Amino acid sequence: MKKGLVFFLFFVAGLVFAQTKNDKTHYFFSIAYGQNNEVYVSDIYEINIDNQDIYSKLAERYSKFQNYLVQKGNVSSLKDIQTGYEKNYYKKEQALAEQKTLIFTLEKQQFKPTMVEYTM
Repeated sequence: MKKGLVFFLFFVAGLVFAQTKNDKTHYFFSIAYGQNNEVYVSDIYEINIDNQDIYSKLAERYSKFQNYLVQKGNVSSLKDIQTGYEKNYYKKEQALAEQKTLIFTLEKQQFKPTMVEYTM
């Protein structure tokens, strides 16, 4: 009985370690608040990235999203974006659920969310 339990615990520990060590896929979506209660929410995109690079490259990724909004005509200039941020998750299901909740909450608060087709 003890040998089986020890084997099982090593097996589970190995699985957890393998997932945390090798899984570099993270799921993101970006949000930008414009003028007149407009909010732009990107599609969920995935990036294979090391954990330490998630926050160190955040400004670069968010700047790309802002420039994309200008390029596609969602906003006329970067000055039209008041603020914004990026959300990241380990699982796509988490990102989808959070995105839906965010959009629902924004609509309840009289914001005008617009989905933006965007990938990195």
